[in-house]
Amino acid sequence: MNIASSTHSKVNKTGLFRRFGIATVFIIYFLILVGGIVRTTGSGMGCPDWPKCFGYWIPPTSVDQLPTDYQTVFQVGGKEIAEFSAIKTWIEYINRLIGALTGFMILITLLFSLRYRLSNPPAFWFSLVCLVLVAFVGWLGARVVATDLLPGMITVHMLGAVLVASAMILAVSIDRNSGLNIPSTNIVAFRTFQKLWWVGITLAFVQLILGTQVREEVDVVALKYHEESRELWINELDWKFYIHRSMSIGFVVLSFILVKKSQKFQDTRIRMGAFFNFVFTLLAIIAGIVLSYGDMPRYMQPIHLLIGTAICGIQVYLGSVLYSRMVESPLVGK
Repeated sequence: MNIASSTHSKVNKTGLFRRFGIATVFIIYFLILVGGIVRTTGSGMGCPDWPKCFGYWIPPTSVDQLPTDYQTVFQVGGKEIAEFSAIKTWIEYINRLIGALTGFMILITLLFSLRYRLSNPPAFWFSLVCLVLVAFVGWLGARVVATDLLPGMITVHMLGAVLVASAMILAVSIDRNSGLNIPSTNIVAFRTFQKLWWVGITLAFVQLILGTQVREEVDVVALKYHEESRELWINELDWKFYIHRSMSIGFVVLSFILVKKSQKFQDTRIRMGAFFNFVFTLLAIIAGIVLSYGDMPRYMQPIHLLIGTAICGIQVYLGSVLYSRMVESPLVGK
């Protein structure tokens, strides 16, 4: 009876860690979405200082709360800031609050993972890496403000957020004690799937990086046209946009092949991972078509970003399942 109770307690504690970790993953992606909204609405400098906002812990709602020379007082990089906008200020402030909540959730997840540092080390170490990365991303956020939204810093900041999500996904999905086995008849299929996965995750991150470069070009074009004449923006983009668009065709074909190959495995996690990877790839293409032929609608930009980062997360999840299989099955190495 005592043994049964102990086992039940252990399962509950493991479940608590995973549930909290999964919730943290969703919050990280919500933060990425909000970050996309910040960029799309031009709210990145809504708070010109950091960690405060116009010198307040709770930002102002009216220009009357600021000194008359606030544009000079809060100048960034030797340049006066734009006129105060309560909407942009609060969008950026909410983004910071969600960022703080994300950091707190990651810290709690790390504390839950301490009990697994010996029985399941990846749970602890990836949780720790996630906390270190989110601290680095927070520092990058401060640098983004200090450099007046320097394009390269924005891209690195976004990629850092994707790595944070990836680390947390690995923390909650890798389980070296899962008892997975690969039937000997599936070894060749497994190795083929594994090779295709490597191609897929590489393409996913290359597409993400290209997409961020295209997004930075869009920001430059938007400034040139003063956020107007959106139907002309696509024609202003260079070769990176066309490579990004063309690669999406190959990526959706590869995603479909992964779905077909995954049907040879009984593990539902591999099959569902491949399926959702294909679905999100189709959604990314649809969003890209809307952006290209729908005159760059403002609402679609953060959605397209979220889908692209989610694809990377799904690929990371698939990799974690494949790793678990490699560790648990002695047949893979033969």
